[in-house]
Formats: sequence, structure tokens, C-alpha cells
Amino acid sequence: MSESRVPVLLLEDDRGYATLVADNLNHRGFEVSLAHSAGQALELAAVKKPAVLVADVYLGPGPSGLDVGQRMQESLPNLKVVYLTNVKEPRLVEGAEDFKMGSAAYLHKDRLVNPEFLSDVIKSRLTGGKRTTFRDDRDSNSRLADLTATQIEVLRLMAAGQGNAEIAHVRGTSQRAVETIQQRILAVLNIDHPSRSVACTRAIKIYLAEAGLHQGISVG
Repeated sequence: MSESRVPVLLLEDDRGYATLVADNLNHRGFEVSLAHSAGQALELAAVKKPAVLVADVYLGPGPSGLDVGQRMQESLPNLKVVYLTNVKEPRLVEGAEDFKMGSAAYLHKDRLVNPEFLSDVIKSRLTGGKRTTFRDDRDSNSRLADLTATQIEVLRLMAAGQGNAEIAHVRGTSQRAVETIQQRILAVLNIDHPSRSVACTRAIKIYLAEAGLHQGISVG
């Protein structure tokens, strides 16, 4: 590692949590710039030219941390990216059903209880550590792992409170096609109940739990 402080851009919408993470990284020799929104992060990146982006995945309505990471790497091709999240796998983020992780690290936030862990991950990425390490999305044993990208999208729309007619309109398909996808979702999740409504509610609860959410809202 160079003696100079490595510039890190931290994108986290929870200001209290962001301060804790930034203080920890500053203490360990990094120079941290803080952003609390996607727009602010992109503006700072243009000025600071960070070597590393540490980004929360879910930032509320609008672009996700995944979106920001991809956009920054277009202008900063050598940028190393570490995603922090409560979402078990990136496909559960809105608009990221086919997201490709590339060389980025994907960490569940509960692993940061060890104050040295995030620093070690960043150093590993900066020194060319294995791309397959620090990929919690691969080790999550998600109950949704066997769903297709289309099934994930339909389940996300269901969790957002949209009915079959609305889902069909969004996807440009028929309600019959949506019902068929739902049937396949229930089969994959091994949900069997005489009431279709109850079965779908159970599927939604599984989705929300895997996405680190507790309410039926549009997720990222």
C-alpha cells in the first residue's frame, strides 16, 4: 500500500451509519468523502476521482448504489467498488434483475461489526485479490436463488402492491401471462395453499425478508 491516503467515496443515505463507517476508514488510513444521495456521489466523483467506491445498495426512490457504481466505472475504469447491503442478492434491487457484479465486492452490513473487515476488503480489491472473494451474494443461500429474472421482477411488483392488471401493463403482457408466472413462482418456492391470495402473500413475505425489507414497498 502507498503511504498516501487512498481516496474513498462512501455513498450511504443513513447519515449516522455513514459517519460511523467513514470514521472507521479514516482511522485506518483512508481519505473518505461522504455522499448521501446518488446525485451527490456522482458530483463528488467527478471532482475527487476516488480509487474506491463504497456504496449502500438501497438508497430509497431513484437510482440504487448499483446504478451509481456502474455509472462511475464508465468514467473511472480503474475504480474499485464495494457494495454494502441488507439485500441478500443484487437481483432483488429494482431494475437490477440482470445485474453483473464484475470485480465488485458485495457485503452484508452485519459483517461490519468487525471494525477491520471493511478495510481488509478494500485493501484486497486494491491489491488485486480474487474477484470471487467477499461475495456474500454467492454465499447467502437465498430462497429466491432459483427464480428467474422475470419471476423476480413480477414478485417485486407484487410486493410493491401492484395487482395483476397493473403488472401486466408494466410488463406489456396479459394478465393470464402474469398468473402463469405467479404459479411458477409459487412452485419454485414450494408454496401450496388452496387460497391463491394467501399463497401469493406468503411469497411476498419471503421476498421482503430476503430483500431486507419489512413493508410492501418498491425496493432497491
